[in-house]
Amino acid sequence: DYGKLLIGTEEDGVKVLDKASGSITALKLDNLAGRPVESVRVIERKGRHEFWIGTIDGLLIYNDEKKSVTALRNNPEDNTTLADNSVRSVFIDSAGTYWVGTFYGGVNSYSPTSRQFGGVTLTNKKNQKAYKVAGAMVTDYKDNLWIGTDGNGLYCLNSNGETIKQYKHDPT
Repeated sequence: DYGKLLIGTEEDGVKVLDKASGSITALKLDNLAGRPVESVRVIERKGRHEFWIGTIDGLLIYNDEKKSVTALRNNPEDNTTLADNSVRSVFIDSAGTYWVGTFYGGVNSYSPTSRQFGGVTLTNKKNQKAYKVAGAMVTDYKDNLWIGTDGNGLYCLNSNGETIKQYKHDPT
């Protein structure tokens, strides 16, 4: 509920801060492999009760009302799964598309209707595939998606997921 705050930690999973009492408790979550969740990179709220929790071992969808957890992980045999398990960012745009930035799998879009992921190919000025480490994401007033990368600059994509422009620091 709104009286609580979920806090992701680097080595100790998810904590819950009760804002009224100030108490902090551990949220017991297991990943798909049955191991406790340790390193949390991002928590994105969807609606009143759903939280998308990005970890170094996959993506968890936690519903605090139902006390349920759904784990989404990479399956190398299935290209409709998460491209890489190390999730760095999650962003939900105004159209309801879920964007997931990963450490080596680039950017994935997720359709809650089909329950499938699709990859987004970031290309540079030479139309070559870009580095696959995606970080922060946000949309602008035109619904363009802006994606920060680690080592390959900033990308702007249109609503179809096509690269409009890449911005990269030139130290010269």
